[in-house]
Parts: sequence; C-alpha cells; structure tokens
Amino acid sequence: MWWLLGLAWALPDIDDPVATDAAHPDDAAVVIGIEDYFLLPDVPHAARDAAAVEGFLRTTRGVPPSRIRVLGKGANREQILDAVTTQGKAVGPEGTLWVYFAGHGAADPATGERILLGADAQADQVSFQARAVPVTELEALATAGGGHALFVLDTCYSGRTRGGGDLVEGKRFAVPSYATEANPALTRWVAAGPTEWSSPLPEARHGAFTYALLGALRGWGDADGDGQVTSREAQNYVASALKELQITDQRPRLVGDGLRVLSTATEPAPDLSEPAAVLGVLVGGVGGLGMATPRVARVEAGPSVDLSQRGPYKQVYRPKIGTLIWGLGLTAVGGFVAQQTYSNFQAGEAETKGDWGRMLALNVTGGSTAILGIGLTGLALIPDKSAPIKTVEAP
Repeated sequence: MWWLLGLAWALPDIDDPVATDAAHPDDAAVVIGIEDYFLLPDVPHAARDAAAVEGFLRTTRGVPPSRIRVLGKGANREQILDAVTTQGKAVGPEGTLWVYFAGHGAADPATGERILLGADAQADQVSFQARAVPVTELEALATAGGGHALFVLDTCYSGRTRGGGDLVEGKRFAVPSYATEANPALTRWVAAGPTEWSSPLPEARHGAFTYALLGALRGWGDADGDGQVTSREAQNYVASALKELQITDQRPRLVGDGLRVLSTATEPAPDLSEPAAVLGVLVGGVGGLGMATPRVARVEAGPSVDLSQRGPYKQVYRPKIGTLIWGLGLTAVGGFVAQQTYSNFQAGEAETKGDWGRMLALNVTGGSTAILGIGLTGLALIPDKSAPIKTVEAP
C-alpha cells in the first residue's frame, strides 16, 4: 500500500498563474531562461522557470504582454544586453523593470565581479570574460529610464552547475563580490550566497529558489494577511520554504527595498513539509521490498565552506513523484483494459458480437499502455544524484 501514499501527494503547482485584477502598465520585464548551453553543462528546468515567471508577470502582476521580453534557447551576451537596454529605457519613474535570469552565473576569475553566462560561453577564462554579462552593467542599463529595477537571479557564482557539479572541470573561481549597499533604484534578489550553489527541485521540475519565490508571490508569502506580498515577506517565505523542502545549503539574499509590494495574490500557503513524511513512507516501503535505500544525508554549508571539499556524486533515494503517478496510472488503466478484453475473448464474446478486430485492438493498446506505465514507474524509482559540499549522517 506504500505506493498509494505516493499518489496522494505532489508539490503544489506554481505553473498556472493566479489571476488578479492588478495592472501595472508602467512595468516591463526581461525574462531569461537558458537551459541548453552549447559548450557548458545544461541547466535543468531553466526553461520552465522562465515560462512560470512570465506567467506570473502577465497574469498576476498585470504587466502588459507587449512589455515582457523572453529570451530562451541560444540567448547570448548581445541579446541580453539589447533586451535590458531597450526595456530599461521604456520604464520611467512610475514603473519597475523586472529582470529574471535562470542559467549559469560565475565570478570573474580575475576580479570576482558577478557575471551571467550566455548560451555560447565556453569553458575557458577568455570566453567567460568575452561572452559573459557583468551584473553591474545590466543594473546600470536597467535603471537608465529612471525606473526601479528588480533583479531576480536564480543562479550562483561559485563555479557550480545547478546539479552541483563543476561548471568547468577542475577550475576554481574567485569568491564573488556582492553589492550590499542600499541603492534606492535597485532591488537585488539572488538565489544563493557567495560560496553556495543554486539547487534544483526535481519533484517540481523547477529551480528550488524559483519554485519558492513564485509560491510566495501567489500569496503564500503574505505573512500579515493584508492581501499584499512585499519583497521582505517574499524573501522570508523563500528562506523558510527551502528549509521545509530540506534544502539547507542555499540561503537566498535580498538587498534593497523590503517594503516594495510585489504581488496582490491571496492564495493560501500549503504545507511544504509533507514531502518529507511521504518520502519517508515511500523509502520505508521500498526497503521492505528488499531494495537498497541509502541513508539520507543532511547538507551543511556556509560562507566559510571550502569548495574543494565537495565530494563525488552520491546516490540519494528521491523518487520522482510526478513520473511515479503517471506510471502507476498508466499501468492500472492499461492493465484493466487488457484484462477485460482478454476475459471477453475467453468468454467467446468477440465471435458472438462480431467485434473481434475492435477487441483485439483494445487488448493490444491496453497491454502496450501497461508496459509503458511499468517502464515509467521503474524510471521514477531510480535514485537521483546529488553532490553535497559536506555531508553529515542524519540521526
């Protein structure tokens, strides 16, 4: 019965945006999600992250679609600069330019300046400097029209991929320099601290930071219940949500106006702590069937972590809930259809009713569907890989 509990839970959806009456005609946005890099490791879920953010801006925030520019596959330095330049000039003092980025970031190996990498960046220092976009340059362009700029960056600068591996094999990056001064024209919201990495959330098929922040902006982060989610409330919610999701090695940072209202959505906050309990039941159930279930490791990290301590990848059991649900559903439906048609054949109903061809087609279709479901179920139970900085055995 353990697998039935898996069907009962999945992470709450953040891809279907909450509709509100809000309208911000003076706002504009540049939404960048680079999942496929030509010569660097890909960034899992970055395209879905960007699509979900665009949906929030259009439907929940009320930014006119004509003022939202989305960059995805193949986005390079020139396109990013052009988009931010154009949109920055279009936003006046009454508006906000939202700049969202999901992709690879790094620290300039020579200066430590934070940089964002276009899709054509190569795994060498010269390319990093030539094809990357300094964050400070984008900030200047984003405020050129006199408006406020809100940077939301789901990336890290420690030389790690979203999956935790080396961005460039064997390459050590400088510790990035983080701007901490309060600039009234800017709000900076970054996914991780200087030596931390921005984690994925495979169960939701999103970056963990993006998933939590979009949840906050659906209304989950409205701590005082006044129908408004401020940037400070959203940051507090994201920090709390990541802990509930057992992501302890990532600490998002917000610098800027903490009282700026980002959303007026009022969706009640769900309990994100349920996954831990359900996964525990799943792991226990699988263990009872004789499958090996490694102990879960708790990850510790902080500003003083030496990145050279990151060990090899470790297998951590984490079933893919969405795939598991589809697999079990297809197996059940296909098996039922195949069994029913086989029973009808045995009873001679095909010959009696003259439906031999139709019933054979149903039998083959049902059997094929069941086989597909069994395959998906098997894939869902394959352990994911993780690369922690430093692991401590959970008690």
